[in-house]
Amino acid sequence: MPSFKQTFWKVWYQYITNRIGNDPVTFLNYGYWPPEGETLSLQTEDESNRPAIQLYHHVASGAYLMDKDVLEVSCGHGGGASFVKRYHLPIDKDIADAGFQIKSKSDITDHVLHALKITSKRHRELIHGFTPKILYPFMETFAAIEGSGVYNSFVNRERIYFSYCLMKT
Repeated sequence: MPSFKQTFWKVWYQYITNRIGNDPVTFLNYGYWPPEGETLSLQTEDESNRPAIQLYHHVASGAYLMDKDVLEVSCGHGGGASFVKRYHLPIDKDIADAGFQIKSKSDITDHVLHALKITSKRHRELIHGFTPKILYPFMETFAAIEGSGVYNSFVNRERIYFSYCLMKT
């Protein structure tokens, strides 16, 4: 039987994703801010999502993708990856055993934190605009708003955000 927490997040996730489409939430990632700053020329309507788009750009620019099959694997808060790393073989070995070669691996935690700083005000306003007040703390944690437990866990390096570029072997 699912726990209350699992049921709550399942229902809440459905609620949020059903609102996607007319902005306010188009991407569900923490974003990325490269060391050189704004590197993409975006259309005006995409500017509010710049940090999230820059995360996709960071990942997609790691390889030539034209005429390739591409799989995007999103891991939410990384719980699955954490489980595999803690209870199974080292994660890089698991990747190799699954038939992939690591083309590149980098710690992008600082860049994700920079993006979170930039988006925290906007995300807090969105949360306060369509969430019951009693849920503000939970949603601010979910969105990793500056000062939240998730945000601070990146600052304290309890959580590390890795970027991998993998290729079939």
